[in-house]
Amino acid sequence: MSLFGVPFFLAGLFLIASVTGVIHVNNQPGGWGFLLLVFMGVAFTAAGGVLVFGRRWLTLDAANRSAIRQQGLLVPMDHQRRALGEFNSVVIALETDSDSADKYPIRLRALTGKDLAVCSSIKYEESLQRAEFLARFLQLPLIDTITDHETVASPQHVGETLQQRLRSGALNGGNPARPAPMSCEVREETGQTIVVIPGRKSWAAAFVFLVSPIVLIVFLGSLGRFFTRTQTPVGVQFVFMGFLALIFGVAPLVAALNTGMSAIRSHTTVTASSSGLLIERRGAWSTKAEYFAAVDIFDLDVSTFQGTLESTRRAHPEAAANPVVNSPVFTWLASKLPTKGLIVKSRRGLVTFGDGLPREELEFLKRALLRGLT
Repeated sequence: MSLFGVPFFLAGLFLIASVTGVIHVNNQPGGWGFLLLVFMGVAFTAAGGVLVFGRRWLTLDAANRSAIRQQGLLVPMDHQRRALGEFNSVVIALETDSDSADKYPIRLRALTGKDLAVCSSIKYEESLQRAEFLARFLQLPLIDTITDHETVASPQHVGETLQQRLRSGALNGGNPARPAPMSCEVREETGQTIVVIPGRKSWAAAFVFLVSPIVLIVFLGSLGRFFTRTQTPVGVQFVFMGFLALIFGVAPLVAALNTGMSAIRSHTTVTASSSGLLIERRGAWSTKAEYFAAVDIFDLDVSTFQGTLESTRRAHPEAAANPVVNSPVFTWLASKLPTKGLIVKSRRGLVTFGDGLPREELEFLKRALLRGLT
């Protein structure tokens, strides 16, 4: 922020020096032009000064049970104090923005009034590590709200893995009924659970890619007759028609082949065992595997737009009172949007699979994988 503010600060100083005569400038404007330069100089200097010299501090004093927010220019000039008794938990939230990466801010959730923002990161694993430290330091529960269900860990159990909480009985959400129909395959074998999620069938896209080569064949016949009438040199004909064949013939055919093979072969296989989760994504020609050890997995949950909306309502009661958000039409539209799938929250980051599946099927797959982890 300081480096970003340096050009503004220097530009403001230059404008002020020029209008005050410290720096001689030819053709100095008068009247309104002079006043405009004065205004711009003050504005640039003020904005740049805040960016260069502005500082913010947050002190969490566990001994005196207080949170002190300070701000100023290089040294604290203003402070606000709140008692830690006003807060009941440390929360990891999710902030989405179409123009930038998702952020995972950490807040102290207030019993009443506004939450206290602590810090933020674009990496979930960083926010998780900081939130666990704060929960232990302040002796407050840790709550993760980035998916449909809030994950709550008491200060004594902060740092435990999902597997440990499952085996201790801390997580007991029941076993949802198997939905019908169901597109995924679930196999429970000795010591592990295997879930096979089919890939999205995109035959229509493959046929769309084939339209261009068909049109090209018809067009090349007419183009060849045109070249014959105009007696175009053979070399020019070869280069021009070869370019068209490459761009509108070969490339769409390759794309159609890849899309067709992906529709036939693509699927995701998730194997859950006591050692961890193995996620294998098979594409048209290759397979990519990711492994998450059980000691690194913090949670496994469903993520849907409707669940995100409900989480936002819990975190921001003022949004819950909005008549538009609570309208039946908005709720119905939210339930029809594609789901984000299952999200593995680990100390190595986030990974998602099964996007687009119905929420009921995702809940069933989640419980099956949790059984595999135990």
